[in-house]
Amino acid sequence: MMLKMVAVALLLLCFGLASADSKKCDISATEGQTIAVPLNYKVTSIFKWIHNDKTVFRRTTARIIHGDANDIFQNGSLKLINLDKKKSGKYSVEVYDGSGEKAFSETINVCLLDKVPNPEMTIKCSVTHVTFSCKVDKVEGLQFAWIKNGLVIKDKNSTLKLKAEDVKDDFFQCKVSNAASSQTTKAVKHTCISSSKSKLFGLDFWFMVGILAGGGGLVVLLIIIIIACCIRARRKNHMKFKDEEELRLDWTKSERDHHHQHQHNHPSGQHHPHPHPHHQCQPAGHTGPRHHRSKNQSAPHSKLSAPPKSRPQPSPRRAAQRPAPVATTDDEQPPPLPQPRKKVHGAPSV
Repeated sequence: MMLKMVAVALLLLCFGLASADSKKCDISATEGQTIAVPLNYKVTSIFKWIHNDKTVFRRTTARIIHGDANDIFQNGSLKLINLDKKKSGKYSVEVYDGSGEKAFSETINVCLLDKVPNPEMTIKCSVTHVTFSCKVDKVEGLQFAWIKNGLVIKDKNSTLKLKAEDVKDDFFQCKVSNAASSQTTKAVKHTCISSSKSKLFGLDFWFMVGILAGGGGLVVLLIIIIIACCIRARRKNHMKFKDEEELRLDWTKSERDHHHQHQHNHPSGQHHPHPHPHHQCQPAGHTGPRHHRSKNQSAPHSKLSAPPKSRPQPSPRRAAQRPAPVATTDDEQPPPLPQPRKKVHGAPSV
């Protein structure tokens, strides 16, 4: 029982190794290429090439039995022209000596791969770094390589991120390849803002731009507030001045109305001018000394308290002179007169 299990395990191992060996590509090529399947042995007169258990070329000492002379190179390597899927697969070579015994044999796997598409390189800038990206349609089975100033660098990823300031003068290329073909982009140089140029006053450029923009907005707001306050104060002063003008006009009108009413109540012949607050107003034409109002005011009070026995006689000075009439016309407006003096009766009525 144990022997059977060991035998099965050995068979499975051999089958796995054979499968792995069959999937191994010794030669890789793309469709349409012309390749040579090498013969790694000194060529003799007798040898043959087999493709997937089918003989494609055989030569003996005298002549070529299978195939054509153009199917091989001078060293015995097999020539495959205009390779396609049918021509890919396993190739075996067998070499015989003069006695007809097998002297050498080898198996070579030829793989047909898709041609590598043209890659596209993009550049993305950040504040301090630059990122190169290599893009292709089909990434499976492809290998990436980066070339800096003509020399291949170690990075094998599809993206390459570097400090912008360190590589501002360098040219970069992206190379995409498989076992059969490769494609390389044109050499380009990035145009990102370097770290030294991205600083303002020692700080990040965009951070400083934000601060300056915010400060500018605040200044504009303050200017608008100041202008609004000035306009409001000016309107307030204008309204105050207008109110004062209206009050002044109302007061002037009331004084004028009072003056006209006073002229109605006192005829022109009995008109008495407004007394001065400190001196008694004398009749027109009087040149003598004026009496103080306080004395004149004390006399009526004494007369009111003790009425005299007889009517007082007018003063000779006042009898000698008659007051001149005040000429008034309708066209000329007289100056505003003070309020009239209170009338004092000399004797009580009988």
